[in-house]
Amino acid sequence: MQIHKLTIALTFGLSILIFGGCQGGKTDSASSQEVPKTGPISAYTEVIAFSSIPAQGFGLVAGLSGTGSSQCPPQVRDYLRQYVISKLPKDSTTSADAIIDSIDTAPVKIEGIIPPAAQKGDTFDVKVTAVPGTQTTSLKGGTLYTAEMFLTRSSRKVATAQGSIYIDEFDSNDLRTGYIPGGGAPIDSYTINLGLFKPDYKLANIIRNRINERFGDGVATAPSSAIITFEIPAEYKDQRAKFLAMVKGLYIGESMDMRKKRVEQLVAELGDPVKGRLAEISLEGLGRTEQEAVLPALKSSDPNTRLRAGKCLLAMGANEALDVLRGFAADNSSPYQLEAINSIALDGPRNEALNILRPILASSSEKTRIAVYEHLRRLNDPLITTTRIGNSFEVDEVKITSPAVVYAFRAGHQRIVLFGSPQLSADVFAQSTNNEIVVTSLSGDANVSVIRKHPRRNVIIGPIKTRRDLIDVIIGMAEAPPEQNRRVGRYGLGIPYCDVVAMLKVMCDKGSIAAKFEESALVKVKIEQPVGPAAQIQTKTSKQPQKVEKKK
Repeated sequence: MQIHKLTIALTFGLSILIFGGCQGGKTDSASSQEVPKTGPISAYTEVIAFSSIPAQGFGLVAGLSGTGSSQCPPQVRDYLRQYVISKLPKDSTTSADAIIDSIDTAPVKIEGIIPPAAQKGDTFDVKVTAVPGTQTTSLKGGTLYTAEMFLTRSSRKVATAQGSIYIDEFDSNDLRTGYIPGGGAPIDSYTINLGLFKPDYKLANIIRNRINERFGDGVATAPSSAIITFEIPAEYKDQRAKFLAMVKGLYIGESMDMRKKRVEQLVAELGDPVKGRLAEISLEGLGRTEQEAVLPALKSSDPNTRLRAGKCLLAMGANEALDVLRGFAADNSSPYQLEAINSIALDGPRNEALNILRPILASSSEKTRIAVYEHLRRLNDPLITTTRIGNSFEVDEVKITSPAVVYAFRAGHQRIVLFGSPQLSADVFAQSTNNEIVVTSLSGDANVSVIRKHPRRNVIIGPIKTRRDLIDVIIGMAEAPPEQNRRVGRYGLGIPYCDVVAMLKVMCDKGSIAAKFEESALVKVKIEQPVGPAAQIQTKTSKQPQKVEKKK
């Protein structure tokens, strides 16, 4: 895997600034520090650059049905023109300016925050806003062409963004701002870096060797006397913060007697409400050799001790902990329920995890049910069937007997989840709040009719006839129209994801769907300062719109 070198460069520069002044004016301290006899890695290092990364750029939203803008500030136009040209085929006769000038497209500012230690293949939410001063009236129904995103105050490209725009009119009347849940993707993987308080080649190598001894050869490297850099092992890709805490808790120069005493102390601290979590992680960091010392804690009368011991032992590979964690996971009244669920799903054997977690899908707690669903989906549980709707979103059907719930994600990804096979009522008549979509079916009808008002012209599209299955109704609403869809026998009205979600909410509230409607929190992205090339043109895009004749 190719690892991004940016963080190494940043941390090395930071280490010079931070540590250089600690040497009393000396520039070479590689051998000036006496290597300690023993201590945790955290006593001699600090984590550098393990933080989120704000990114920003400009792009073009298409498919707007006349609500875009032919106006574009010169600096943004110059950038977009060059970018569009670079993506067009060499023999293309299409003009980049013609694409930018269309009222079916809109120039937009893109913002996102790359999470700490992001890896290639991860995604993050992005915010999309019509460029100030342009005549765009709405981004609803649009799709962001693949766009570049840049590092703070730099021209270095760090991510791309693309996808369908989500606008929730229940939460906001601002149609010029939307979000793409999971629409951003880092272009590289990032390492984690430790900076030594006092640069020392020998100490850096000792720390590197200790990390590799515990987690495998090649995980850590020491590129200088001031820096140790390491990758996230595959087994910890979903637990990066815990992995970092384990690394910081590893000891160097520890004798067997000292280790034994430390293990006894850590086991005693498992029940401590303040120290318990760190003790659990430190014991896991010591590895499987300490299972026997932790096992008695599973029988403690203190629930916090049992939970911490169970999580630690399961991560060590001791499946005896499953019975203890199963009890916490199945107890809806337990404050430890989610911790136990996460532990079983992330560290337990797959088949046992599936059998324990499936019954919890019937929980009345939305938070618990969604946590279990996300884990089961990651474990490829056959209980979950996924249908891709066009290129915009997915629908998951989760085969449980109860309760019937329609759940919509508004952050992380664009996905609808149907729990418990929600059914349509005998008589269906539902109309969207903006009066653009109507779904009807009379008692005894074998089909459901879906019609849509044309987004630009005063005409009706449809009806589309679907079966009385909710998944088919969703396909009828959202799948691409016949002229845009290559899937023979499967097409729809091209209704955007945000409007499908809003319509499902209406249908659940009216009783047209016999299910409860739930949705996640809406994406929130805020960057205080403009970044990258955006910083250079941000202040030049806030002028009042000029009178520009739009081109069709």
